[in-house]
Amino acid sequence: MLSNFYIDNANYQENVIPRLNKKDGHEVKIIASTEVFTENKKLGYTVPRSYLNDEGISVTRLPYRRMFHKSISKKVREYPGLYKLIAEFSPDIILFHGGAAYAMVPVARYKRNNPHIRFYVDSHEDYFNSATNFMSKQFLHKIFYRWVVQKCLPYIDKVLFITFDTYNFLRDAYKIPDSYLSFFPLGGLIPESGIRENIRSKIRAKLEISEDQILIIHSGKLDAKKRTLDIVNAFLQVPDQNLKLIIIGSMDEEVSASTIPLIKSDPRIEYLGWLEADTLRDYLYAGDLYVQLGGQSVTMQNALCCGCAAALYPYESHKFLLNDSVFYIKNMEDLKKLIESISSDRNLLEMKREESFAIAKSVLDYENISSKIFNNFA
Repeated sequence: MLSNFYIDNANYQENVIPRLNKKDGHEVKIIASTEVFTENKKLGYTVPRSYLNDEGISVTRLPYRRMFHKSISKKVREYPGLYKLIAEFSPDIILFHGGAAYAMVPVARYKRNNPHIRFYVDSHEDYFNSATNFMSKQFLHKIFYRWVVQKCLPYIDKVLFITFDTYNFLRDAYKIPDSYLSFFPLGGLIPESGIRENIRSKIRAKLEISEDQILIIHSGKLDAKKRTLDIVNAFLQVPDQNLKLIIIGSMDEEVSASTIPLIKSDPRIEYLGWLEADTLRDYLYAGDLYVQLGGQSVTMQNALCCGCAAALYPYESHKFLLNDSVFYIKNMEDLKKLIESISSDRNLLEMKREESFAIAKSVLDYENISSKIFNNFA
């Protein structure tokens, strides 16, 4: 975890996979940067140290190598003592999370000196979230990180892409041949039999809604890209009292100023703020439709694994992963029409839920995804 932040006890991919690898009987070590989320959910830094996390997994946080300026250190991402730390642990498999860090170079050197091990690079980069301006795209990614990747590529067993957008980015920005690339999607946890129904009943009772009513959920880091305001406005245009909308996540000031007054205007809408991952999952169990009209969010995969149908913007990555198992919406009018449709025909919602849950069980289950690392992607 040296290409970006690492948050202890969260439910991101980098938390769930080590947890499941340990559960499967493997010895696991996490080497991470000092970048974290602070209490107000903004990026910050902790001190370099070693400790056991709540799952009993060893975590070592390394500082950046000091360069001319802190801003440069944060982009180069070189860490003193990394090679020695890897050698002390003597791993059989290394999963390097994110393809944008000079730290890959000493890892590749370790693989060169120990050719029997497996070295995977798990890339999350794309043109929507990573290379978002000219300097980042043309210089940082297409020159520096490309040089790092190409230098390391002879020692990498597989470069793993999480979405179709990442696949295109890796081929274009880093010039990685198809022969190295393998699909490794973000996923979720499939509940054991009966757990979803039990939690679903409790949450819906807490919200005072019956099983006949439709619960719509929208969540994430609620900035302008998430189009939360459009979702609320679409919902307000459908007056059916059997509908309820729950909004979960941290809302920035600009979105809050325009959206909160509308939420307060309709008792069918409730804003719960930011919730811990386990609590968020409980609400997803209770939900019927997960809505993501704007920017992509890792909550989408969790929602499908929890049994929600989904209404998503038709990004190529969504179509690549989910085909026609979800509803696709481009704007507020599309969402309004969809809400009207499922309000008058609940079977339409149930059909999509069954289709997407089938894909969740076969493709998005982290139990299966995590095992690919030590099964050599067979």
